[in-house]
Amino acid sequence: MCDKIYDVDLTDDVTPLEVRDAMIRCFVQAHAEVMQEMKEYHKFDSEEEFKKMEQMNVSALIRSIFGDIGADFDNPTKEDLAKVMNKLVDYAVNFRNPEIVKKHYDEMMLLFNKLK
Repeated sequence: MCDKIYDVDLTDDVTPLEVRDAMIRCFVQAHAEVMQEMKEYHKFDSEEEFKKMEQMNVSALIRSIFGDIGADFDNPTKEDLAKVMNKLVDYAVNFRNPEIVKKHYDEMMLLFNKLK
Protein backbone atom coordinates (compact mmCIF):
# COMPACT_ATOMS: atom_id res chain seq x y z
CA MET A 1 0.00 0.00 0.00
CA CYS A 2 1.25 3.50 -0.76
CA ASP A 3 1.77 6.08 1.98
CA LYS A 4 -0.28 8.79 0.25
CA ILE A 5 -3.60 9.04 -1.48
CA TYR A 6 -4.46 12.27 -3.25
CA ASP A 7 -1.58 13.97 -1.41
CA VAL A 8 -2.82 12.93 2.04
CA ASP A 9 -0.29 11.06 4.18
CA LEU A 10 -1.83 7.80 5.36
CA THR A 11 0.81 7.36 8.06
CA ASP A 12 -0.58 10.40 9.96
CA ASP A 13 -3.98 11.16 11.42
CA VAL A 14 -6.37 12.36 8.73
CA THR A 15 -8.61 15.39 9.21
CA PRO A 16 -12.00 16.07 7.64
CA LEU A 17 -10.52 19.02 5.72
CA GLU A 18 -7.83 16.76 4.27
CA VAL A 19 -10.50 14.30 3.16
CA ARG A 20 -12.57 17.11 1.64
CA ASP A 21 -9.56 18.44 -0.29
CA ALA A 22 -8.62 14.91 -1.36
CA MET A 23 -12.18 14.51 -2.65
CA ILE A 24 -11.64 17.52 -4.89
CA ARG A 25 -8.31 16.19 -6.18
CA CYS A 26 -9.86 12.76 -6.71
CA PHE A 27 -12.77 14.17 -8.69
CA VAL A 28 -10.45 16.30 -10.83
CA GLN A 29 -8.34 13.22 -11.57
CA ALA A 30 -11.32 10.95 -12.24
CA HIS A 31 -12.90 13.43 -14.63
CA ALA A 32 -9.73 14.64 -16.34
CA GLU A 33 -10.81 13.17 -19.67
CA VAL A 34 -14.23 14.83 -19.51
CA MET A 35 -12.66 18.11 -18.45
CA GLN A 36 -10.19 17.95 -21.35
CA GLU A 37 -13.16 18.04 -23.70
CA MET A 38 -13.82 21.58 -22.45
CA LYS A 39 -10.79 22.66 -24.44
CA GLU A 40 -12.83 21.97 -27.58
CA TYR A 41 -15.31 24.68 -26.55
CA HIS A 42 -13.06 27.29 -24.98
CA LYS A 43 -9.54 28.45 -25.70
CA PHE A 44 -7.40 28.74 -22.59
CA ASP A 45 -4.35 31.00 -22.57
CA SER A 46 -2.26 28.36 -20.82
CA GLU A 47 -2.40 24.92 -19.27
CA GLU A 48 -2.11 26.66 -15.89
CA GLU A 49 -5.27 28.66 -16.62
CA PHE A 50 -7.07 25.46 -17.62
CA LYS A 51 -5.95 23.64 -14.44
CA LYS A 52 -7.14 26.56 -12.33
CA MET A 53 -10.55 26.50 -14.06
CA GLU A 54 -10.75 22.72 -13.64
CA GLN A 55 -10.03 23.00 -9.90
CA MET A 56 -12.55 25.81 -9.48
CA ASN A 57 -15.21 23.89 -11.39
CA VAL A 58 -14.85 20.77 -9.24
CA SER A 59 -14.59 22.81 -6.02
CA ALA A 60 -17.82 24.61 -6.93
CA LEU A 61 -19.58 21.29 -7.60
CA ILE A 62 -18.47 19.85 -4.27
CA ARG A 63 -19.27 23.08 -2.42
CA SER A 64 -22.74 22.94 -3.99
CA ILE A 65 -23.27 19.37 -2.78
CA PHE A 66 -22.30 20.42 0.75
CA GLY A 67 -24.94 23.14 0.49
CA ASP A 68 -27.54 20.70 -0.83
CA ILE A 69 -27.15 18.49 2.23
CA GLY A 70 -27.00 21.46 4.63
CA ALA A 71 -23.36 20.86 5.56
CA ASP A 72 -20.50 23.31 6.13
CA PHE A 73 -17.88 23.04 3.37
CA ASP A 74 -15.31 24.75 5.63
CA ASN A 75 -15.99 22.58 8.67
CA PRO A 76 -17.15 19.15 7.44
CA THR A 77 -18.01 16.29 9.74
CA LYS A 78 -17.39 12.64 9.01
CA GLU A 79 -21.12 12.20 8.39
CA ASP A 80 -21.13 15.16 5.96
CA LEU A 81 -18.21 13.69 4.05
CA ALA A 82 -19.96 10.33 3.74
CA LYS A 83 -23.07 12.00 2.31
CA VAL A 84 -21.03 14.09 -0.13
CA MET A 85 -19.04 11.05 -1.29
CA ASN A 86 -22.27 9.15 -1.96
CA LYS A 87 -23.71 12.06 -3.94
CA LEU A 88 -20.46 12.32 -5.93
CA VAL A 89 -20.70 8.63 -6.78
CA ASP A 90 -24.27 9.14 -7.98
CA TYR A 91 -23.09 12.09 -10.10
CA ALA A 92 -19.96 10.37 -11.43
CA VAL A 93 -21.69 7.25 -12.75
CA ASN A 94 -23.42 9.50 -15.29
CA PHE A 95 -20.05 10.41 -16.83
CA ARG A 96 -17.59 7.66 -16.02
CA ASN A 97 -17.24 3.92 -16.25
CA PRO A 98 -18.52 2.30 -13.01
CA GLU A 99 -15.15 0.56 -12.56
CA ILE A 100 -13.35 3.92 -12.54
CA VAL A 101 -15.89 5.30 -10.07
CA LYS A 102 -15.40 2.27 -7.81
CA LYS A 103 -11.59 2.58 -7.96
CA HIS A 104 -11.70 6.22 -6.85
CA TYR A 105 -14.40 5.54 -4.25
CA ASP A 106 -12.31 2.72 -2.75
CA GLU A 107 -9.28 5.03 -2.56
CA MET A 108 -11.33 7.73 -0.87
CA MET A 109 -12.70 5.19 1.59
CA LEU A 110 -9.13 4.45 2.71
CA LEU A 111 -8.91 8.09 3.77
CA PHE A 112 -12.44 8.24 5.13
CA ASN A 113 -11.85 5.20 7.32
CA LYS A 114 -8.87 6.91 8.93
CA LEU A 115 -11.11 9.69 10.27
CA LYS A 116 -11.85 9.54 13.99
